[in-house]
Amino acid sequence: MASDLENKIIRQVEFYFGDSNIVKDKFLLEEIRKNNEGWVPMETLLKFKRLASMSDDPSVVAGALRKSEAGLIEVSEDATKIRRLKPIPEINDELKREIALRTVYCKGFNKSATLDELLEFLKKFEGVESVKMRYYGSKEEPHFKGTALVEFKRREEAEAFLKQENVKYEDVSLFRQWYDDWSAEKGKSFSQKEAMKKEKYDRKEKEKENLIKELTEATEHGSIIHIADLDKSVAWNNIKDKFKTLVDPTEIKFVDTIDKDGKVAAYVRLTNAEKAKEVKEKIGDIIKIDGFDGKVSILEGNAEKEYLETAIEKRVNAKSGKGDKPGGKRSFRGGRQRGGRPFKRQKV
Repeated sequence: MASDLENKIIRQVEFYFGDSNIVKDKFLLEEIRKNNEGWVPMETLLKFKRLASMSDDPSVVAGALRKSEAGLIEVSEDATKIRRLKPIPEINDELKREIALRTVYCKGFNKSATLDELLEFLKKFEGVESVKMRYYGSKEEPHFKGTALVEFKRREEAEAFLKQENVKYEDVSLFRQWYDDWSAEKGKSFSQKEAMKKEKYDRKEKEKENLIKELTEATEHGSIIHIADLDKSVAWNNIKDKFKTLVDPTEIKFVDTIDKDGKVAAYVRLTNAEKAKEVKEKIGDIIKIDGFDGKVSILEGNAEKEYLETAIEKRVNAKSGKGDKPGGKRSFRGGRQRGGRPFKRQKV
């Protein structure tokens, strides 16, 4: 009679060589095909961490497998290798369907439970072939969801498990249903979520399109005055106040500042190109703000196009709640660090 340890070893190795796992285990299939007779060295088998944690002694593993009554595994006479006795099934839709028909979805396990604990709990139910714990998070930091897919050897055994009136794990009643039913519900829920995502995306894209059109049409070519090479200490509101002394405040549509290459670039959009030309003539080529000189020009051609594209993109992102992405060389001054406006804009 096999001991508890031997039963664990038998169960683990028969899982490795079982129908549902063997067809998906590329490493094990490759090892089997290295030998014409399908033998796998015991030392190779003990590379599987879970089995090695039970025993790393080949003789112990071989001794346990010889006590198996499933007729799935054969141990060589010298106990140095094992092989699967039954032909390896072909992985196809028919096999996948057959496995699905004898698989049960279970929910309600303690999220701190281990596979050993689930196997120990489920061994009292006849015909449990394998247990697949479901996880979320990254591969580096997986977290058990408290749900598992329990595969039985025969559908009748899965049915008997489902017919149990109340199956409790640590005083919590498990929710159980056929894998097919759970999969269909999950697929329906996924489709609904995807539809909602698409609807939200389409709505935002339409809003973005309308905003770009609005901002583009509202800006007359030649209406933006550019002030380059201002010191970083120059305050945005002082730039705005300076222009209020040069033009009627109602003619100023917005004042925008961008940190660039250790300096500040200011952009002042006026109502039209004629007004921008008039103000530029008043200022000349240099303007003094907060005691620092800045080079004055009217944005034209590619420079105007590039700035407008950047400003519109930032404005659209701010309106859609995306905010600035970190790591860029340009940063708009005055915006809140997260979720706020990415550049200072003030109607005056």
